[in-house]
Amino acid sequence: MKVLIGNSPWYRPDYYGVRAGSRWPHFERNDARYYPYPFFMGHAASLLEQDGFEVRILDGVVEKMTEDAFLSRIAAEAPDLVFLEVSTPSWTTDERIIEGVGYSLPDVPIILGGIHAFMYDEVFFASRPEVAATLRGEYEMALLDAARRLRDGRDLAGVLGSVWRSGGNTVVCEKPRPLVADLDSLPWPHRSQLPMGSYIDGLLELPQPSLQMWASRGCPHQCTFCAWPQLMYAPGNYRMRDPEEVVAEMIKDGRDKGFKSVYFDDDVFNVGDRRMKRFVELLAREEWTLPWGIMARADTCSETMYDKMRDAGLEVVKFGVESGDQALIDGCGKRLDLSRVKRAVKACKQLGIRIHLTFMFGLPGETPETARKTIDLALELSPDTVQFSLATPFPGSAFYEKLERSGYLVSKDWSLYDGYSRAVVRTDAMGPGDLEEALRTAYFEWEKNDNRPSRRPRWLKKIRRATGRLFGVR
Repeated sequence: MKVLIGNSPWYRPDYYGVRAGSRWPHFERNDARYYPYPFFMGHAASLLEQDGFEVRILDGVVEKMTEDAFLSRIAAEAPDLVFLEVSTPSWTTDERIIEGVGYSLPDVPIILGGIHAFMYDEVFFASRPEVAATLRGEYEMALLDAARRLRDGRDLAGVLGSVWRSGGNTVVCEKPRPLVADLDSLPWPHRSQLPMGSYIDGLLELPQPSLQMWASRGCPHQCTFCAWPQLMYAPGNYRMRDPEEVVAEMIKDGRDKGFKSVYFDDDVFNVGDRRMKRFVELLAREEWTLPWGIMARADTCSETMYDKMRDAGLEVVKFGVESGDQALIDGCGKRLDLSRVKRAVKACKQLGIRIHLTFMFGLPGETPETARKTIDLALELSPDTVQFSLATPFPGSAFYEKLERSGYLVSKDWSLYDGYSRAVVRTDAMGPGDLEEALRTAYFEWEKNDNRPSRRPRWLKKIRRATGRLFGVR
């Protein structure tokens, strides 16, 4: 049985969309250098192959395919089952792809997964007759279960985490599927059929090609706006891989295959000094010399741990800050002390670790004064790169439900829900136009900020750091 797993292309004029692999589906300018690896798809493909299925994995985003080309590839593969990862912001495009697949392969079951909270009821299935089933949350094990049953000529009864069509218009909603407790029980994600050299995170660019990896899933904190921990996992749930397995993957799928760096795109990588210490000890044992980077929090390991990670090759760190106003951070469930952010940024700068910070406008309680605090904090911290965005509530998240109840949503046009340039929320003090103006002001002031770190060559940074240590400067 052949299974095709796909991530369809997604465009608007002058922009391309990123969906699978991005915890925030959104548009990027055509000249951007950001293509996330589709981890859920990759793990699902490996599981299916391990079970004897013939698998084709197709990423229309990174391959920059047109919709017609993507559909033609699917039809040419003649699969027995098609799985597509979808999202709310890309749903208009996703519907066209579903219709196209259903037209060219009318007898082939189509299964969907991803962060689209509206695909789990009778109304959805009535509107999309091509769809056989939808899978909630992290879908790898559910897809394997469903594929096995279809291969055996059975229906999907008992496939935990699924909603499926039974006998025409009857829709069956199965019980939730428990999260994968042991991440090391999953095979490493499939990479042989994908253009691995094209997956890149260019904000703090590491030497290319760079291998994107996960060392954990979820987050121990409960930010109300964050989509994946709520829609793909469970709020507050955090699972870690064994550092031995992580390092083995870095070596065998990374260094041994010619990759020049590794980037960990975890929801939060750096949880716990003991775990981080074990990780860097293993890197030292393996004589690891390639640079690596992480998505992190500023308060989940000590500042002194960055020194050890820097010695082990850490070059870039991304921190989510969100706001310069402590009350707004406290109100969204992030539980982050801004003083910890300042200390972590200072520690990383002293070690020569490049820093990317993310901020947003539009959290509940936002005012012109709090927006100003956010801009001022970004300028004060002066990271190497920065991302300002508009708070965007993904349907199904606590943030969305709160704003919908209180009347602070201003649009349900899902194509606007990418946080890039259009505000879909308001606060008591700021309308959507005010929030968009705050975003423009932030980028304008950032671009003219004379205190931004210069783009020194990597070799010069290494010399400066070595010299500083020689004279006791940290």
